[in-house]
Amino acid sequence: MSQWLAKFESIEMWADYLADDWIWFCDLFGSSFNLPKNIYFNSFDVTTLMKVAGVNHDINRDEFVGFSDVNRHNALDYAKLAKACYEKLAVTLNI
Repeated sequence: MSQWLAKFESIEMWADYLADDWIWFCDLFGSSFNLPKNIYFNSFDVTTLMKVAGVNHDINRDEFVGFSDVNRHNALDYAKLAKACYEKLAVTLNI
């Protein structure tokens, strides 16, 4: 995995709610102290971004971005949903 990640200059880790995901991700490298140098040491989540934007963090994410047929038990579908939420919020917050 480190070889694949090395092709990126700088990486930020984002998720819908990152608490558990970040721990599991760091465990892939032994700990957060062993992350490749191109991965930012902190993680970010869409839930906090929603709070900053004044959006109820309990909102149905599918409806928020206009998605249908999202399989929340499929990691790629769930990642695409989180990315769409981030992009919508980024426009709202002008970031």
